[in-house]
Amino acid sequence: MLEIILVRHAHTGSPLPGSADLGRHLSDVGQEAGDRLAAELLAHLPARIISSPYLRCIETIQPLASKLDRIVEVDERLGQEASDREVQDFANLLLSQSDSVVVASHGPTIRRLALAILDPQGIVLDGEAISLVKASALIFEIDGETYPRMVSSASRMGYPGYEKTRLFG
Repeated sequence: MLEIILVRHAHTGSPLPGSADLGRHLSDVGQEAGDRLAAELLAHLPARIISSPYLRCIETIQPLASKLDRIVEVDERLGQEASDREVQDFANLLLSQSDSVVVASHGPTIRRLALAILDPQGIVLDGEAISLVKASALIFEIDGETYPRMVSSASRMGYPGYEKTRLFG
C-alpha cells in the first residue's frame, strides 16, 4: 500500500535582517517539533522524503531523513510560488510511486496538492476545508483501488498531545 504523507513545515523564527524568505530557519520550538515529527513518522518507513526548497521545510523533515539514512530530495514544484500545473504534475508523480513518500511543504501548497491528488479521482472537497497547522500531516492511503483515500489528519503532530483524526473509513 502506498502512503503519501503531506507535512506542513514547523514553526519558524523571524527572518534575519536582509535574508530572503527562502532561507528562514526553524525556531527552537520548530526544531523540537521536527524531532517529534521524525519519531511519529518513522514507523511509516518512507522510501522517499521530498521537500520544498525553502529551508524551513527541509529542516522540518531532516531529522526523519537522518534517522532513516535518506537524503531530503528538493523539488521546486513544492515551493510557495509553484504554479497549478507544477502542483498537478507533482501530484501525478506521487500517485505513480510504489513506495511510501513524505512530502514537506507550505500550507497553501499542501492544500493545492491534496486537492490535486483527490480531484482526478472524482472526489471534490472545498479547498478551504483542507488546512493544516504547522507541524501537522495529512496521510493518504492508496491501496490499488480506483481512488486514493485521505484517511487521517494528524493535527500538530510535532507537538505534545497531538490528535490523529480518521477522516474516511
